[in-house]
Amino acid sequence: MKKLKTIYCMLAALVLLSACKTDESYTTLLYNDATIKSFTLGKLNRYISTEKEYVTGSNYPMQIDAMARTIVNPDSLPIYTDVKHVVVSIATVNNGRVGIKNTADDNFTFYAATDSIDFTTERIFRVWASDGSGYSDYNVKVNLHKEDGDVMKWEVVHDAPLPPVLPQPAALKEYLGKGSFKDYEDEVGRHYCEEYGISKDNKLMSKAIDDSDDKWDVEPLDSKDAEHMPHEDVAMVSYPMQTADSVDYVLLVGTDPIDFVSSVWRKVVDYSDKHATGQWTYIDRSEETIGKLPMLENLNLIRYDGVTIAIGGDYKTLYETRDNGITWQETDRITLPSDFDDDKVVGVLAITDDENYIWLYCKMKDATVKVWRGRLNKLGWKK
Repeated sequence: MKKLKTIYCMLAALVLLSACKTDESYTTLLYNDATIKSFTLGKLNRYISTEKEYVTGSNYPMQIDAMARTIVNPDSLPIYTDVKHVVVSIATVNNGRVGIKNTADDNFTFYAATDSIDFTTERIFRVWASDGSGYSDYNVKVNLHKEDGDVMKWEVVHDAPLPPVLPQPAALKEYLGKGSFKDYEDEVGRHYCEEYGISKDNKLMSKAIDDSDDKWDVEPLDSKDAEHMPHEDVAMVSYPMQTADSVDYVLLVGTDPIDFVSSVWRKVVDYSDKHATGQWTYIDRSEETIGKLPMLENLNLIRYDGVTIAIGGDYKTLYETRDNGITWQETDRITLPSDFDDDKVVGVLAITDDENYIWLYCKMKDATVKVWRGRLNKLGWKK
């Protein structure tokens, strides 16, 4: 890059250019704009241990504040990205010329699209109007995450708040929970989502949330598979479907009373007609050998970071499903605390909160309760 001593170098070049063009049919248009209209990061290197991968810089847009003259990426680059050697693409209004202030002194150097720039500190870019009438300075900052977003961070919570107490209607052996994370309301404000539970004679029951506690109805099942509906170690989770409005997906898992394996059921609940419609369907994978969820005692299901997590059994392995309960696999992304002593734990209640934390209320063999709170780093970052 050529060192830019002063703006007069550029003005002299412009005067010379105008003098050389004697053809009256050729007109050189100069403008007084000194504005950056786009600023895009190129392909960046990312070093993890001894391996190198690439980060597509355009996936992390640089936001230009024309009034404050600042440029920054609100979505930070992943940790370990090399921001000391960055190539950027800059576009200006009406061909304004761009320079970058040196880190060692107050001089500016003309910028070229092939230049590698050190963004470990904030940099100042200067844009000169093509007619030489003035310039604008932009402060440019490239944000970089300081922690790995896909790492779980856990802490023991002393004097933790009590977990939410699920109601236990007299008509049920076990209350499973609501059929959605949000309450759908009709025109007069009444809720019409469903609640679910297991009756004392081991039937799956439901009721509208505003109905009385004793108005529970037997849930319709796919009749040919009804014998596989679990009634022990049952857990349920539900979440809005992203592909349709007013539709929830309800997933239920427990111990198959016939085969004594994990039994997985699902229900797509449509609330668009101001009442719940849908039928439970058995996810039959009896002939499959991979992707099956093992039978887990004291099962918990939670919805976290777009997937469903199964916690239970010996608490040595967590399982996740990304296809709504059809296939399951061990997960090393959502992990238990490093000091989680599964030999001393006899029961776990797992829940999530609005701040993207997973809470583990653990009943220990000595009858005490130990509480952990954990979160994926990236789910705690400010948007």
